[in-house]
Amino acid sequence: MEWTIAMKDYPEKLVKAVIEYLEAHKGAELFHYDFHTSTPYKDKSITVTNYRAYIVWGNLFEVLRFRTCSNPEWNYDEVSSDSMIMWEIEMCYKKSGMFLAE
Repeated sequence: MEWTIAMKDYPEKLVKAVIEYLEAHKGAELFHYDFHTSTPYKDKSITVTNYRAYIVWGNLFEVLRFRTCSNPEWNYDEVSSDSMIMWEIEMCYKKSGMFLAE
């Protein structure tokens, strides 16, 4: 899995969750992964980094997330996930008027 080399700076729990998902769901593919760091609190010295891995498995779109905070007391220390089927995503775009392909 060549992408694991590129994800070497990602939290170990997220990388492990991605590997477990891909092994448990044959045919699933890691579509994309990214992270975003922000300062959402009044105290701007506190940073939050949200890591995401996007996986496509058939018509299911899964997002695995992991969050770290510079204040260790506020870390959740667990991977969460959300998913939608592609039809739901298409309907959201069509209803919003942003869907261009017909």
